[in-house]
Amino acid sequence: MSLTIEHTEAEGTILDGTSRGDGSGDVVKALGWRWSRQITSWLIPRSRDVPPKRHLIARTADALRAAGFDVDVVVDATIDDRQDAEARRAERAQDRAQRLTAKADAAQQRADAHHDRAEQISHRFVQGQPILIGQHSQASAERDAERIRRSITASVEEQQRAHQARDSAAIAAAATDTRNTPTVVAGRIDRLGAQLRREERDLAHYDGRGADPDSVRRLAMVESIDFLRANIDHWQAVRDCQRPPPRRPRSDPMSRVAQAISHQRDQDALELHILRHLLDWWR
Repeated sequence: MSLTIEHTEAEGTILDGTSRGDGSGDVVKALGWRWSRQITSWLIPRSRDVPPKRHLIARTADALRAAGFDVDVVVDATIDDRQDAEARRAERAQDRAQRLTAKADAAQQRADAHHDRAEQISHRFVQGQPILIGQHSQASAERDAERIRRSITASVEEQQRAHQARDSAAIAAAATDTRNTPTVVAGRIDRLGAQLRREERDLAHYDGRGADPDSVRRLAMVESIDFLRANIDHWQAVRDCQRPPPRRPRSDPMSRVAQAISHQRDQDALELHILRHLLDWWR
């Protein structure tokens, strides 16, 4: 059976060509792959919008070949436009918010149904009727009390699930705005810059040891560095647009005093000129 491990930045790393019961799932699951019901394929978690995980891809291909599969590896390490990548991230966040909102609504409906059921059963106890020990109604009353307890417990649990899903949905809906706030962007630039310097030092140390220039490790290091540089350029442009315009420099207090004195002198000279003109006229 022929399988294909394919990676693109937009889609992540996906395993194509599998079928139920062929044994490939057990192999890749042990290496950290996860089955996605949305795309009905095995994938590497958190492999979208990041460089290809070369080591894991190579290990997976070797393990599948050892299990008797023919494996093709197709890796496209092209770095997409970062604005397109951020748009994809925002779209996924909104989709997640919608799914969690639907999940919260379903949990709330189940909670209301359990609560209504408990209310309906409890009508026999509405006047505070106790369980009459030894009477013919004891067994049914105890069963109803247990059903009420189970329904109330189930209602509370579903209500908690609804609250958790709504909180998660609110976080997902606000993720894009939070991600683009000036403080978060500035912190991200600092973090990416530190990571870039660290990886550049690691690459220089790796090359200094005379290691194989065509090795998978070096290729992964170069791709990661290029990816970091592209992200830093993108977020630095975003940060530059967020900075407020420069403030007008404040004038020197002494210069303002000098201007006031000069203005007062001009006023005095004008008044003196008018006074002299009036005296000449009077004479």
